[in-house]
Amino acid sequence: MSCSTKLLERLVLETSAASVEDDSIAHLIYWFLMPGTTVPMLVADILADRPALSSSRSYLPIHLAFGTVEETFTRVGFDTERLARICRQVGFVKLYLMKAERSGRVVDDFRARLREFEDCVFATQDLASERPLSNPELAGLVERLIIAATSRVVSLKKLVAKVGATLDAAEKRRLLVQVGKALEQGLTNMPWNDCEEEPQLLINLEEPVRFRKSLHDSPSFIRVARQLEIFLADALQRARPHQSLQ
Repeated sequence: MSCSTKLLERLVLETSAASVEDDSIAHLIYWFLMPGTTVPMLVADILADRPALSSSRSYLPIHLAFGTVEETFTRVGFDTERLARICRQVGFVKLYLMKAERSGRVVDDFRARLREFEDCVFATQDLASERPLSNPELAGLVERLIIAATSRVVSLKKLVAKVGATLDAAEKRRLLVQVGKALEQGLTNMPWNDCEEEPQLLINLEEPVRFRKSLHDSPSFIRVARQLEIFLADALQRARPHQSLQ
């Protein structure tokens, strides 16, 4: 199936906007799943002609990354084949941009955001599991959730609701209890100093939950951390237990 430049241009522009319809993101992802290099080349040409779409103010990377999670996360985990296919095609976009001597930042930002969202999904699943977690593990997992939640436009509620649809009532309860414990201790305890040249390893698995100093000192981290428990409770309440996931 062929895709017109005009259609791709419209989808790229819509996905780059601060406010975007889910259908536009899903449609762009659909074309990235097509075989061949025609779509990556066309997208690279569109980006090369519009440098602003590759700037730090562009919303394209974060929307595209979240759309990739939406497309490839299933009830049993990520569809690694589809995930790899999308990432490979987006990688071709950077290759063609570099050949045109244009910035590939938009692709680098996409990869960074995708890693954050993947970390958030895996952290949510680990926090909801029956596996016992040490306090350092607990702190690290909740840090991942908070970092993902500081993204400019993607709601943590939406991501957790996506994962929450795969959890039963007991797993959702464990998730809330674990996050509540981490926030209660992590926001009041002295953080561990990861800013030193050679940070000391955490070897006491029973010590209280402590967040990294570089994060604990960030106002946005603290702000989102204090909102996290409310976000989770609302997102999990909205996640229907039998909701079908693509």
